[in-house]
Amino acid sequence: MSSLETELREEAGDAIGRVVEEDRLRVAVDADRIERVVEALQAAGVEHLTAITGVDEGEAIGVYYHFLARGPGADRLVTLEATVAYDGSIPTITDLVPGAALYERELMDMVGVRVEGHPNPEPLLLADDYDGGPPLREESR
Repeated sequence: MSSLETELREEAGDAIGRVVEEDRLRVAVDADRIERVVEALQAAGVEHLTAITGVDEGEAIGVYYHFLARGPGADRLVTLEATVAYDGSIPTITDLVPGAALYERELMDMVGVRVEGHPNPEPLLLADDYDGGPPLREESR
């Protein structure tokens, strides 16, 4: 177990699920507890969010938060993995990571995940007159 994983488990406790450590640390997180785990990451000194991505996984949407952990000798990627039902939602992390605002808007546009509490949930990428479903959902292909 890496020191970062140990710190996360100490800070976020049972909000941390399965952890896979390969070339990056991948941590499964309950969608409704993402804020707690992001706070734990920040407490461990990991604050640089590089992207949020969403993937239609056939039965739900996978939401991936990619952080860069700066460390002595080498940087490391940390990915938080949450699953959101097609009609589900995930809380915003913009109060913790203001730079998440645009990524979350893209997530709402492209895969249709509702981000609860987002300060500006207006469409970001889709045209104002777009009336189709989320373009990156399986049903839209």
